[in-house]
Amino acid sequence: MYIRDETYDFPSRLITRVNPRCNLGDVLVLSYLKKLILKRVNVTKEIFQNFLKNSPNLEMISIHDPFYLDHIIINGQCRNLKYFEIVDTCKDVKSIYLSNLDLVSFTFKGYNIDLRLAHLPKLKEVDLDMVRLNINNAFRQILFCALSMESLSMNVKKPEGRELSVFIKSVSMLSNMKKLRLAVGGSGYDCLLFLTSIMNACPNLETFSIKPCWTSPIITKKARVATNPHKNLKLVEIVEYKGRKCDFELAAYIIQTAVALKEVVISVSRDCLKKKAAESCTKLIESIKAQGVELVIV
Repeated sequence: MYIRDETYDFPSRLITRVNPRCNLGDVLVLSYLKKLILKRVNVTKEIFQNFLKNSPNLEMISIHDPFYLDHIIINGQCRNLKYFEIVDTCKDVKSIYLSNLDLVSFTFKGYNIDLRLAHLPKLKEVDLDMVRLNINNAFRQILFCALSMESLSMNVKKPEGRELSVFIKSVSMLSNMKKLRLAVGGSGYDCLLFLTSIMNACPNLETFSIKPCWTSPIITKKARVATNPHKNLKLVEIVEYKGRKCDFELAAYIIQTAVALKEVVISVSRDCLKKKAAESCTKLIESIKAQGVELVIV
């Protein structure tokens, strides 16, 4: 549980010095600062902007629960900034606008926000762990960085109808994407069709991590017919594996589809029955023996 009283207000005196001529504070130039990591430290917008303007060598910013930073705008300041992470557990952040930066990696974990990305030619990694993520809005921004994007991580509820079409079309435009992590929620028998469409849309994918959050059996004849062999996928990770029939079917499906697969990593859920998970994993071992795929269970 998050408690406001446990936070700490960042004192402005740490980045200012008193000018003896006028008794006013001058903002220090923090040329030595390369990493700024603040956890449960309340930073005002003014102090945050001072960090951006007066830290020419700042390469990484990581802020957890930024109480005062409801609207974050970084436009051209801090040209050396490469890694930017915001973790918001209290719905404080309403919007993030990033533009005209040499940013390489961007991470946001929190609730749905107004996200805008523009002129980020070096952005390779995006991680969006958002509650009630607006898929269409997220992809409208991500596509501005489509040519440089190599890694995408996001939590999504299985799209339906037009939203599904937009999602698949958007993913297919990330032609250089090599790493994809999805936590997919939903129910029904067509979840695998969603995954099939993604794998068909990402022929250059090399690493695929999935956390299945559904309960219904997912294999259908239609899904099997719709699948094309994937020639580049080498590593697959299945998170929160519970040993259910649908979990086994998912793993078996991916193993059969990825013809160049080298390794499957299964992270067993703490909530599952160990015996059930062990039996399911034994079946997987039997199914991949002939293919020379390494199975790692953690």
